[in-house]
Amino acid sequence: MHVNKLVNYYKWLSNYIFTKPGLKCHIKFMALFFIGLVSSLTAFFNKKTVDFYFLFGCEFDKSNMSGVINFLENKGYKVKVDLYSKSIDRIFSLAFGYIPWNIPCYLARDYSIASYINNFSPKLVVFIDNIEFKSTILRHVYHIKTLNIAHGVRINDWDHSYIDFDYYFVFGESSLNHMRKNKNLFGSTKAVITGSYFVDGIVSNRDLQKKNTCFTVLFLSQWLHPRVAADLSFSRDILLSYAKINSSIKIVIKLHPLEDENQKNEWNKIIAGLVNVEILEHNVSLKDAIEMSSVAVSAWSNALVVATWLGCPIISIDRTNYARNNLDIDEYFPVVEDVDTFSNAIYLIKNNNQVYMERCKEFSRYHFGDCNNVNKIMSRNLIRIIQGGEVPYVDISENNSW
Repeated sequence: MHVNKLVNYYKWLSNYIFTKPGLKCHIKFMALFFIGLVSSLTAFFNKKTVDFYFLFGCEFDKSNMSGVINFLENKGYKVKVDLYSKSIDRIFSLAFGYIPWNIPCYLARDYSIASYINNFSPKLVVFIDNIEFKSTILRHVYHIKTLNIAHGVRINDWDHSYIDFDYYFVFGESSLNHMRKNKNLFGSTKAVITGSYFVDGIVSNRDLQKKNTCFTVLFLSQWLHPRVAADLSFSRDILLSYAKINSSIKIVIKLHPLEDENQKNEWNKIIAGLVNVEILEHNVSLKDAIEMSSVAVSAWSNALVVATWLGCPIISIDRTNYARNNLDIDEYFPVVEDVDTFSNAIYLIKNNNQVYMERCKEFSRYHFGDCNNVNKIMSRNLIRIIQGGEVPYVDISENNSW
């Protein structure tokens, strides 16, 4: 029943990001079935049980969760950590997963990996992702508890419509509000406010030590996913147009953790000749970048919320209304769409700094809450869950029949 609903939900999502399966997909599915059938027999006789199974999508999330994982291991719990982004992990997972014939080929990989995870008999599987079809299979086929730790502030959009986890750790009140407003939710969950691991993992306190006396603009670059590349390039171009006509204003650029050396080289080509623009090295932390800045600028990055948590006013350059609809930035700070309005926003913040500093507190509290020690809060909640205890939660259910 739930897998059938997942198929319908998948088809709806395909209107946004997926392509319809073709002959190659069906051939791959057939091959995976036979590989999984044979190799799962081997896995059956080589089972290892764990308490927690963490499946990460990238090294960035893995490193941010290291405090939680270390806490659990120090308490004596068996923890397995897999990094899904590594091709070897994908191949290994596929090779050890069994796929029934009646599963559509475009869900074959998720079903196979869920089957592989089941071999470890975990008490709880932990994800950090917006959409994880494997959770539906683990919950409703293998009856394994799952939990998702929000990768960022939950938003009211199609790419945050999947909530089919037993538990969902969210940052703050804004995430609950956006979940309630989303008209296309799939699944049900118990939402638990824990605060943001970005705050715990990237910044240690809220006392900024300003390192620049001159007015400095910090641009927080975002990963140029093909789906939003044009919109994010637009915000970058507005910033650089401003830089060309305001050479006395210093601008520093903090690259996204997923931007590699090739993308850094592209940035260097773009800013060539702009003496007032500097790209920070990857080893400069977000906190250090904010400490050297007077205002933080981006399209809709969650790093903007971190900036306000540290008392740094922000500006969103966004032509899509994404920042307004999903981060509510316009209720607290300027959201601009051209060079003139960006210049005006800079002027407003320079001349009304105390007002915007107060707004930083309100804005960050709405998104992140007031909690500190996020890693400890998460760790203790994880332990309570596998022990059969309960944690404070809010029920969130799907509002679409699928």
